[in-house]
Amino acid sequence: MSSTAAIGTGVSDRITINANGKTDFPNSRVTLNFPTGGSLPNGEMVMTRLYNKPFGQPGVPSLSNHYWILENWGSNKTFNGLTELSFLQSGIEATGSKIYSRPVYDYEQSGWQTKSVNGTQINGGKAGDISFQNQSLIQGANQFVLAGTKVKVVADAGEDKKICLGEEVSLIGSGGNVYQWFDASGNLLGTEYILTITPVQTSSYILKVTDLNGEAASDTVQVTVLPVPDVIIIDQLLTAGTNTNINIPGNYSFHWSNGLTGPDFSTAQAGNYSVIITNTDACTQIMTFNVNLDSTSLPNIWLVQQDLLGLQNIANSDAYQWYLDDQIIPGATSQTIVPPGTGFYKTYVHYANGFEAITKPFYYKTTSIDVAQGVTLTWSPNPARHSIQI
Repeated sequence: MSSTAAIGTGVSDRITINANGKTDFPNSRVTLNFPTGGSLPNGEMVMTRLYNKPFGQPGVPSLSNHYWILENWGSNKTFNGLTELSFLQSGIEATGSKIYSRPVYDYEQSGWQTKSVNGTQINGGKAGDISFQNQSLIQGANQFVLAGTKVKVVADAGEDKKICLGEEVSLIGSGGNVYQWFDASGNLLGTEYILTITPVQTSSYILKVTDLNGEAASDTVQVTVLPVPDVIIIDQLLTAGTNTNINIPGNYSFHWSNGLTGPDFSTAQAGNYSVIITNTDACTQIMTFNVNLDSTSLPNIWLVQQDLLGLQNIANSDAYQWYLDDQIIPGATSQTIVPPGTGFYKTYVHYANGFEAITKPFYYKTTSIDVAQGVTLTWSPNPARHSIQI
């Protein structure tokens, strides 16, 4: 069963008009300009944009794929003719365009009227943005349809992109009102004008745009995925007094966290380190690694003999300072020491490469023979015929 009713998918705006000048209907993309001093609707007006052609079309070629319906619910059912009626994204080129209007509830082909004046391109607007001046025929509720050359839809998927593996890229499309992004296999990836992706290999993406008049176009953009450096660094074991060294071959540039900038890394200190590696495509890799100190290589104090303490594991060392109960022992700067008393001994050890260490505490207790050293014993009668016990 056919119908002549103004029914279809579309958008609409409801706006109260009680002042002269321009009134925008943002959803339907229409602007009405009421003349200064002229009568107004004094109430709500509804502008609808239907995404189909009207029933009973005017007998002219190349109509817009949409038409507009203006309803007047104000207290004044009629008003003075508009000084301007403009359309955004009408789908019709401004040059040679015409506007046809008829009463809002009319569906007859004979009801359409037009003025000889052609539409003009809106200043700074895009193709399909048209302004019609001095529309005295429009003085109340009306239907509108435009005629002329249809705007050619041009899809633009943007410039080709280059990214590094693992990076995210946003493709920005333009040229339509409805957007669809597809991969090279035809799989739908998104329906917004921006598509954000993280491809793992060089790929092409197809943008299909459709304007409000149902016209469609496509464009293709390529995203080239560049390789990143493929370097593996394992944790290192540091021996006290020596350097940990790493060399990375390849055509890279480097920035190590300890300030070095070449392919060779060296440190005498344990800790956490990182390096930024950049290849000739300006793609980077960040590696982190640990340099762990081998605790068994640290110096330690040992009892060389009853009255002498010494140091072990001191290869490559060059300076020492002994401590007794955390107090410096003046002059005690050699590898061995005759302990001056009972207590906890520690030694600061410096190595030629700048490494420093302090030994674990070593407890030493003087004995009675140690105390007797340097004491002269006398006895009588001398010589004695019996043993002497000290």
